[in-house]
Amino acid sequence: MLIGGLPVALARPFIGAVIFAWLGIMNPHRMTWGYAYDVSWAQMYALATLAGLLFTKERAVADSFWRYRLVLVYVGWMGITTAFAIEQQAALAKLIEILKVQPMCFVPLCLLTSRARVVALAAVITLSIAFFGVKGGLFTLRGGGENRVFGPPESILSDNNHLAAGLVVALPLLYWLYHRAERRWMRWGLIGAMLLLTVSI
Repeated sequence: MLIGGLPVALARPFIGAVIFAWLGIMNPHRMTWGYAYDVSWAQMYALATLAGLLFTKERAVADSFWRYRLVLVYVGWMGITTAFAIEQQAALAKLIEILKVQPMCFVPLCLLTSRARVVALAAVITLSIAFFGVKGGLFTLRGGGENRVFGPPESILSDNNHLAAGLVVALPLLYWLYHRAERRWMRWGLIGAMLLLTVSI
């Protein structure tokens, strides 16, 4: 599915941006084995999406750059603090990691040209985090709460505290999605997810 989606990301960069967000947050490839586990899926989708952005007419680069300016100022401040850091090597490694992420934080902003796209991206991000809350909530109920809940290995949500912080952020977004859901089964599913996220946290 991920291999077949690369040409789609090139032709429709917004879909590439959504898949990149899904890969970056949920890390579905970390639940597989063999070659799929270690392939740099996010990097491939980032390149396909960036290339697609050059050719699509559905973009708002100048407006997005204006909205992103405060983040760029903050990244500049990180560069200054890195130059004066006590632990130069560790600080530089973290700065490089942050700089790598910036283009793919900016690109989706350029492609959010309609309300439907905003809702779609927000839903993918929210549900990618909520997946581990639902899974963790069921795990907690089954084990009586004696074990910790961890996120996907080698990801931003791998630590139990980082996952808990992500789930706290996801809760109000799930509530927002609940009010946008048109079908009853979706609303009941979102209520169940919110309850399981609370247990997981």
